[in-house]
Amino acid sequence: MPDPIAPPPGDAPTQRIVTVPRLIFFLIGCLLVGAAVWALVSNHDKLREAWDAAVHAPAMLIALCLLLPIANWVCTTGTLWTLTGRYGKVGFGEMLGLIGSAWLLNLLPLRLGMIGRIAYHKKFHDIKVRDCAIVLFQALGCSVVALGLLILWVLVVKTTLPGSAESDASTVHGELVSGTTFRTLALMCVPLPVLLLLFGAVRYWSAKPDSSVPHLWRWPAAVLFRYGDMLTWVVRYAIVFAIIGRPMTMMQSAIVTVSAQAAIMTPVQLGLREWVVGATAAFIGNKEGVPAGAGQGDRSAVDSKREGIGETGRADASASTLADPRPPLGERGYPDETLLSERGGTQAASTLADPRAPFGEGGYSDETPLSERGGTQTASTLADPRAPLGERGYPDRATPLSERGGTQAGEKRYPKAAGLLESATPGLMADVMMRAAELVIILPVGFASTWWLWRRMKRVKAENAES
Repeated sequence: MPDPIAPPPGDAPTQRIVTVPRLIFFLIGCLLVGAAVWALVSNHDKLREAWDAAVHAPAMLIALCLLLPIANWVCTTGTLWTLTGRYGKVGFGEMLGLIGSAWLLNLLPLRLGMIGRIAYHKKFHDIKVRDCAIVLFQALGCSVVALGLLILWVLVVKTTLPGSAESDASTVHGELVSGTTFRTLALMCVPLPVLLLLFGAVRYWSAKPDSSVPHLWRWPAAVLFRYGDMLTWVVRYAIVFAIIGRPMTMMQSAIVTVSAQAAIMTPVQLGLREWVVGATAAFIGNKEGVPAGAGQGDRSAVDSKREGIGETGRADASASTLADPRPPLGERGYPDETLLSERGGTQAASTLADPRAPFGEGGYSDETPLSERGGTQTASTLADPRAPLGERGYPDRATPLSERGGTQAGEKRYPKAAGLLESATPGLMADVMMRAAELVIILPVGFASTWWLWRRMKRVKAENAES
């Protein structure tokens, strides 16, 4: 029986480093990065709040944020080392150095780190370029399998542990140390021992002399490393959102991780991940009624709106939850002649006439502009409030409140195009902070790995010259 993953014969020609598609994808990434920077600068208030929260974040969270990329480095190395071993003998430490150096070079455009690693394998391990390409596609397949496993297990956890979608934490940073969080994370780790047992069984079976697939064990081993890498990303996103004062649950962090990993698999390696994370965090937050990037104060406000809805149909904590403005005044639970201030509202200006009075009885002519009557026209102002309801441009009863610019208390409202930028800002900030934390590890590891590889290449050249 032939090996199911046998590579095609021959060798692939070396491709050019700069190609038109790579250049186009790089330019798209630059545009996305520029848009992300503009979005963060334009929302300087949220940026300042995130900075203040990060300054007062627990030292343990900061340390984990900076050190966990090492786990990603080891897991990525394990995946490629396992798959590459079929085509050439590469030590684990040497692969660690290659991945570390590739991380540093990938900060430059056009994926120079990947190209340099392939060239190194060809020169020092006699691994063909086509075999290196096959390893990359196999690693991509393992990533897809691990991603699908994470999605499946997220659904299982959400069904098994209903409280995993919520947090019992009472403080912003305490959300990561709640009992629900640990239970959710423990359930997400269940596939790890399962994959380990599968690896051991396949390894034992494929190691037999008469086995027709001696390298089959590499697949479960690579998926095991890849799934561990995914879980590390889940924890990292949960930590970084908590650091900026906008915590999310482990379930939400897993959803964000799935979208981020899907973005990483695309040809656009720069800028796309930040926007995907921002949009995903905004979407899952609005879908559940509480923003995924909401701080504790925002959560309390939403809870007070939900709990404050009384028999009169309005919430005490929000002016936007007053009784429906469409019924006649006498049907709102107060007499027609009750003053606006006694009905829970706020008079825009004390000099305004009674808004219920007919035109011409307010001390000004019918045609006097609102700005000359002591009021202020705003973007949220609907048609003249003195006009009958039927004259405001919508039917008295048929038009929903949400279509008239209002928001019903407890109503699930998804971010529209106009508000998507503001909704995505917390996710953008979180992923930018992830990039910054990665640099803390990539720069020293990358320079040290590059120096070590350069020394090794010089030593190999000297040995070849002597022989």
